[in-house]
Amino acid sequence: MRRRPPRGAPGSTTITVQAATDVFVLGAGFSHAVSKQMPLTDALGESLRNALIAGGWEHWLPESKFMGGYFEQWLSRLAEDQPDYDDAANAANRGLFETVSSVIHVALSRCQIETLGSGLCPDWLSTLVSEFHRRRNTVLTFNYDNLIEYAVLSSELMDLHPPKGERVRPRDILGDLPPPPAHPSRLAGPLAETFSLLKLHGSLNWYWSTGDITGATLNTWDLGGGFESWEQADEDERRRRLPGRVPFIVPPTATKSAYYRNPVTKEMWQRAAQALRHPRRVVLMGYSLPLTDLVFTSMLRENLPPGAEGLTAARFCLVNLDTKPVKEVLYKLGYDDSNIVREFSGENCIRDFAMSYPSDVPSPPSF
Repeated sequence: MRRRPPRGAPGSTTITVQAATDVFVLGAGFSHAVSKQMPLTDALGESLRNALIAGGWEHWLPESKFMGGYFEQWLSRLAEDQPDYDDAANAANRGLFETVSSVIHVALSRCQIETLGSGLCPDWLSTLVSEFHRRRNTVLTFNYDNLIEYAVLSSELMDLHPPKGERVRPRDILGDLPPPPAHPSRLAGPLAETFSLLKLHGSLNWYWSTGDITGATLNTWDLGGGFESWEQADEDERRRRLPGRVPFIVPPTATKSAYYRNPVTKEMWQRAAQALRHPRRVVLMGYSLPLTDLVFTSMLRENLPPGAEGLTAARFCLVNLDTKPVKEVLYKLGYDDSNIVREFSGENCIRDFAMSYPSDVPSPPSF
């Protein structure tokens, strides 16, 4: 088995990341908790069927419903050449993947608009984002939506590094990764001291030129407003400033594609790996930890190895509608019950965790 090189060894990368009390890993269940308008992963796949059939892709869709995480597997299989397909079939797959990415972007953007237009930012989300900020946590998300960013825009979060005293913006939590397009009126300036958001599978407001492994064409398009005052993006202006770019929607398990080989994405994943090396806890929130996501599960196991003792022992908090399947995956990865320190389950599990988090101070492990 290949071992991860020790820190400082040749071939390793040393990255300075703000230490966090907890590292959060957010899945589709998190966004669904914000609003039922935001679909779970397989439900998203099913919702795209009619649009894809209308586009002439009916014979490429599986006959059975997307269940058990199959939509992510199907999407990733489209994104890379497969050995059991000939060149023509692989080329068709790539064309279908670009179509699916565009349809995902349209569908989720519509769901997001409906969520933002439904009222104020939920109290529990404001509370949670404020705690992310206060504790300077690292938040890893596999969701494409911008609900965390809009929650920041709706909040009165101020730079934790005095005497700057400026409002925290999405660029601060994202660390300007990816960067915005060049604009003469936009001053880069220093980033505010706050929490870190790493969007490991892309974002609705990120665009690139398909296949660009240099990362030079990968840019973020600024968001405006907030939950109660969101602003519709100017698509004409976006296309003028980012001509020919398409949404950066990363296939979850396509590890060899340009989505993972460009330096911007690699930087985000390296920061995520660094954050996972010494967390006080890893909070799996609305994320089922699918074994098919080999990139993340392997990274988790290597950076937070099962069997470690003392202060290096893994400590998980599970926040999921049903925590049993998540525990079963952790067991398969080599962790055991001693690594699971807290659980929240049920319909309101994410809200319950968020509202209890301000008073929750993890105690050091006892051995």
